[in-house]
Amino acid sequence: VKLRGEGSAYQSLDAASKFVLAERVAIGSIIGAGLQDVPADRRFYSGGGGSVRGYAYQGIGPKDADG
Repeated sequence: VKLRGEGSAYQSLDAASKFVLAERVAIGSIIGAGLQDVPADRRFYSGGGGSVRGYAYQGIGPKDADG
């Protein structure tokens, strides 16, 4: 079972709404299966090509069976 939830909020920082703080959060879990039992296209992955700073493209995650 793959569960996922997300939400977003916007908060005006001034009276004229020229400056707005945008917030977004997402959470998910895969229940009832080991990692090797979940097909690669059904797993959760962190970020996208340019959304996780400080790491190379596809540089986050286990490198081998031991992590």
